[in-house]
Amino acid sequence: MKVFLASAIPERQTTFVPWVEILAGRDRFRTHSLTDDPDEADIILFLDGNSYNYDFSLKAIRRHPLTIKHRRKTFLYDERDQTWCAMPGLYVSMTKGSFNPQRQRAVSYVSMMNEFVLMEEYRHRQPDLLFSFLGRRVDRTREAILALSHPRGLVEDTSNFDVFKDSEGGNDGKRRYAEILGRSKFVLCPKGAGPASFRLFETMAIGRVPVIISDDWVAPTGPDWGKFALRIAERDVLHVAAIIEANEIRFEEMARTARAAWEEWFSPEVLFHRMIENCREIMANRLVPEGFRFPLLDSRFLYLWARSAKWKLHETVTRALRPSVQRTKAEEPSNAAEQMKGHNERYAK
Repeated sequence: MKVFLASAIPERQTTFVPWVEILAGRDRFRTHSLTDDPDEADIILFLDGNSYNYDFSLKAIRRHPLTIKHRRKTFLYDERDQTWCAMPGLYVSMTKGSFNPQRQRAVSYVSMMNEFVLMEEYRHRQPDLLFSFLGRRVDRTREAILALSHPRGLVEDTSNFDVFKDSEGGNDGKRRYAEILGRSKFVLCPKGAGPASFRLFETMAIGRVPVIISDDWVAPTGPDWGKFALRIAERDVLHVAAIIEANEIRFEEMARTARAAWEEWFSPEVLFHRMIENCREIMANRLVPEGFRFPLLDSRFLYLWARSAKWKLHETVTRALRPSVQRTKAEEPSNAAEQMKGHNERYAK
């Protein structure tokens, strides 16, 4: 199939378009190809769903001329932590209760935030830790994890390290993170701001066993997750050490299978193909034409809209009371834009 990579943002370097172009060039299947003509394309894939900090309804994409003209073949890649089904497409963090397989596919992140995870020296290291978790303190589940104590476990609060802002000066932190993954047999992968976690796919890439602690996360189809990952309910997080100890005997087989699954389903050499195949399947199995859909009636959208309205009201009141710290929307940093500009410059070299 011919694929047109689209963006509603003029600055392509702040979107995933350049990176997915690189993935298409590295694709080992060669079943699908890129085109510069959206009219001749079989699939149009918007890749800037994470770039609209103040437009969670994604009006810029939903009302884009390409979407209006080619609604049947237009799809969205969306890795926002709090998302809703604005369009059919590929969703990293869609919650289980809002997941609709007729219009959505659960997918991995399109890129690695930490390039050191792919270095051979860390993958081939002999693990000396039973499990580890390096992450920020964002909810009760992580609070419980950071309170764990085990003679062969390592848990560490990294709330002061921002991978988005520290991409240039934070190499020491990212190297240490990759080193700890390599030293660990099992890696705890709890939910973060959303149900998905970069850590899960990094763990698979480095050939370690992910321990998934996220009740709302929807696993991408393809891999046999039960063969290489442990999935623990959030309510059982206090028992995680005992559960891991009971499965330690399976570590070597699970670790090999995790790495093999990553190579087959999520590595840069296959990711473009997997993304387009998912879009093709959605289009082939469609029962209701997209023109008959009313996305703003989506219950997940209404929930997020109400939450956003409450947050904006709070922000307005706060700024009115403290005008000296007021910042305009234009001044607000876009983590997504900073992330993608740095990522694309780094991997295009």
